[in-house]
Amino acid sequence: MSNDYLSPHLAVYPTLPLFHFNQSLAYGLHLNRLHPFYIPILLSVLLKLDDEDIIRYAAMLIVPSKFPSRSFLLSFSQTECAIMLRACLVIYSLTRGAMVPREGQLEASMAAITGRDSMVIARTGYGKTLCIAIPLLLQPDTMTITISPLKRLQRMQVLDFMHKYNIPTLGINEDTPNSPELWKVRCTANSVCIPK
Repeated sequence: MSNDYLSPHLAVYPTLPLFHFNQSLAYGLHLNRLHPFYIPILLSVLLKLDDEDIIRYAAMLIVPSKFPSRSFLLSFSQTECAIMLRACLVIYSLTRGAMVPREGQLEASMAAITGRDSMVIARTGYGKTLCIAIPLLLQPDTMTITISPLKRLQRMQVLDFMHKYNIPTLGINEDTPNSPELWKVRCTANSVCIPK
């Protein structure tokens, strides 16, 4: 398989001024001004686009300084590259243009999405939570159980999943009440955080 699938899309960088902070000149989309109501709609559109469109839109919408390196992307198949760029577009949209996953986060997420075993060992603040969130965002009908060593970390992950990434999440520990209403919520959560 040829690795030239990025060429027609990434060749625009040096010549066209397509980007403005938090704004796509191609679509006039101001992510900072986008009403929260439209975020799920935008995400559903991004999940339905075909691979070639994802590569093209990622090249048009994501600020070049945040875009994964060409050499990194070309080390994967076109399908894997499209999955990673879809993840970039989803996170870029959810964070209103503030963030794109780093290459290590994309690689770890790709392992989870493709069903491979992986272990991520990284310093505090690296963004390991994002490695868990990306597969849930790209595969919304799945569920993840995260075991957190501390209740404080568990609370932070629940808040990140729910407010930053719009992923229904439930934290369970010995302080969690055992009520029928909570069991109903548990059945709809995509992510469950449990302390170690």
